[in-house]
Amino acid sequence: MDTVHVDCLIFGGGITGLWLLNRLRQQGYSALLLNDGLLGGHQTLNSAGMIHGGLKYGLSALNHDEHLDDMPTLWQQCLQGTGEIDLSRVHLLAKEQHLWAEPDLTAQTTLFLAAHLLAGKVSKLAKNNYPTLFKNFSFKGDVYQLEHPVVDPVSLVEVLAAPQLDCIYAVPATNVHIETNDKQHSKAVFIHQSKIQTRIRARHVFFAGGEGNAELLHKIGIITPMMNVKPVHMLCLQHERLPTFYGHCLGAQRKSRLTISTHPVNGKNMWYIGGEEAEDGVERDEKLQTAMMLEELKTLLPWQSLQGARYKSLLINRIYPQERRLLSSAKAHVQFIGNNALMWPTRLILAPNAAHQVLKHLQQHNELPQHPQPDALPLHKATLGHPVWERFFA
Repeated sequence: MDTVHVDCLIFGGGITGLWLLNRLRQQGYSALLLNDGLLGGHQTLNSAGMIHGGLKYGLSALNHDEHLDDMPTLWQQCLQGTGEIDLSRVHLLAKEQHLWAEPDLTAQTTLFLAAHLLAGKVSKLAKNNYPTLFKNFSFKGDVYQLEHPVVDPVSLVEVLAAPQLDCIYAVPATNVHIETNDKQHSKAVFIHQSKIQTRIRARHVFFAGGEGNAELLHKIGIITPMMNVKPVHMLCLQHERLPTFYGHCLGAQRKSRLTISTHPVNGKNMWYIGGEEAEDGVERDEKLQTAMMLEELKTLLPWQSLQGARYKSLLINRIYPQERRLLSSAKAHVQFIGNNALMWPTRLILAPNAAHQVLKHLQQHNELPQHPQPDALPLHKATLGHPVWERFFA
C-alpha cells in the first residue's frame, strides 16, 4: 500500500473546495482534492452564477471581520485579474444585474429602500437605459442597476481547476475510509480504486462537499446532523425570443419574488427562474410547478410572449449549517473539529470567505507548510461537469 503525506486534503470539487485548493497552494501548503462525481458539483454547476452581495450588514466596520459586504469588491478584483486568484479568463455572462418591483405601492417603496441598502454600487436607470425586457410601454415601474457580475459557473470551475489538475482526483465516497481517533482527529484516509489501495496522511482535512459532506462526516464519527437541506424547485424555460436578462423582482417583504438569469443553450436563450414560487413549490410535481411559475411570469411580465416555449423544472438542494446564528448568512460557515474543518459557504459569493477563515485559523495556530507536494497518485482524474439544462434542451 502506498502512503502519501500531505499538508491538506480537501473533499469536494465545487466552488468552495476549488477556491480553498488554490489559496492553500498559493501559501505553500501541499494539497490534494478528492471529488465524488463530476468536477463542479451539482450545486455549483447548476447555480445562476450571480455574484450578489445582498443587503448591507455593516458588520465589517463593527468588528473588523470580513463579511458579505466585502465580497463583491473581492470578486470584481479577481475577475479583473488583480485579486487573490486570477479569474480574468472566466466567461462573464453580464457585468451587472437589475432590480425591479411588483406593481404595487408597498413593493415600489421596498425597491427604493432596498436599492439604498444593497451592498455595492446601485443606480436608478433612465428609461432609455432599461434592459430590453423592460423597454415596453406596458411597464410602468422603475429599474435599478446593481454593479455585481454574473459568471458562467462552468467557466468558473474550469478556470479554478486548470492550474491544479495535478492534484485533483475523482473518488467516490463509497471508496473512502477515514481512520480517526476518539477525539475525531482524522489520522489517515484510505482509498480503494481499481484494486489499488492508497493511504493519505493529511495534517488537515477539509469537508467542502456540500450535500456530500453528510456521508463523509459519518465516517469520522459525527452522527449529529450538521447541515440543513433546503430544496428549491427551479424552472428552466427556453424560447427563441427571450431577451437576455439577469435580475430580481422584489416583493413587498423585501424578498426576491422572482429571479431570472439567462444561459445560452444550443443557440437559444434559456431563462433559469427562481424566487418565492421556487421555494414554495418543492412539494409540487413538475406539471403543477411549471403552471405556477408561468402564472408568476404572466403576472410580473405580462408583455413577454412565452408561446411555444419549452419548459423543464429542476429540484436543487441548497445546503446550510444546522445551527443558523443571527446574521449568519453574512459570512461562510466554517467549523473546526480536531484536525477537520466542516465548510458550508451557503452562497456562491461567500466561497472566498470560507477559504479566508481556514487560512486565518492555520496562521493563528502556527500551522505552517511541512510536506512537499506529492507525486501523481494512482487515482482517476476528475472530469468537468456541466449544468443539467444542457441535457434538457439538447
